[in-house]
Order: sequence, then C-alpha cells, then structure tokens
Amino acid sequence: GEKTFKGLWSQAFGDRTAYVVDTIVCVQCFLGGTIYIGLLGDIFLALLKGASFGVDIGIDMLPPGVVSRQGVILLITSSILFPLNLIKNLSSLGFTSILGLCAVLYTTSFIVLRALDGSYSTDGKFVADGAIDTPSFDSSTMWNLDVKSLILMSNLGVAFIAHYNAPTYYREL
Repeated sequence: GEKTFKGLWSQAFGDRTAYVVDTIVCVQCFLGGTIYIGLLGDIFLALLKGASFGVDIGIDMLPPGVVSRQGVILLITSSILFPLNLIKNLSSLGFTSILGLCAVLYTTSFIVLRALDGSYSTDGKFVADGAIDTPSFDSSTMWNLDVKSLILMSNLGVAFIAHYNAPTYYREL
C-alpha cells in the first residue's frame, strides 16, 4: 500500500529514479497554474473593461498598468490565488463551491435555452449580430498540428487536471 506517486514509482522502478515523479508533478502543477492564471487574467480584464452594465466605474482613472492583462494577472495572483494556495484544508471553501456550482448550472441553462431557441444557429440573432463568429474548418485535417492545436491541448490539460483532482476536492469539502 503506497499512497504517493513517488512511493509507487519507487516500488515499481527503484529509489534511484524516484525524482522523475516529483519533477513531473512539479511541471504539471506549474503548467496547470499558468493556464489557469492566463484564463483568469483574460476573463477579469474583459469584465473590468466591458462589464460595467451601464454604470461608470471610473476605469479611465485607474493606472494603465492595472488595466492590462499583466496587471490583472498580478493583482489576482497576489490578492486571491496566493492566499488560497496557503489554505491547508479546503473545507472552508464549501459554501463558495456550492455558489460556483450554481453559477455553472445557471450558465448551462442559458446555453441550452439559446441552443433550443435557435440563437446560436447560422441564421440566429447572435451570429447575425456578429457576437459569435462561425468557425471555419477549411484548413483543418485530422493530422494537422500547428500553433492553434495548442489551444486544444490547453483545454484538454485543464479538463484533465480538474477531473483528476475532483475526488480529493470532494473529500475535503
């Protein structure tokens, strides 16, 4: 009964190469964190710039460094993500986890509603207004790997990390 990846590796391949597992876990955590921080930076920058809902929030009065992608990423990392990384037990986040689940269900309901009422079809109101671009797969083949393929790899990595850790997060909540 080993309980760690390093212990399993040591049992299977010996202690001499056990550092490989630590290296892989470290690289995976670093790359996963980089993906998440980039996504949060893009989302919060868009919210900061465009989601004032008709209310003047004084974004023009903020320094240009704060209203940039790098500034938003630095602000989120230092004020939200770093303190969250210092939490030893996730049980205190149980309430916000339920709020997040409700937000996902709310968003999903609107996606289903828009899909069923035809808003997302090629002649729907969002495509006609230019709010949604119609994807083009002209240059795509099954074996075409280019820079755009990295977007797919990034999304697959995020999905893997989120689902891989789900049982651990569930037990701690």
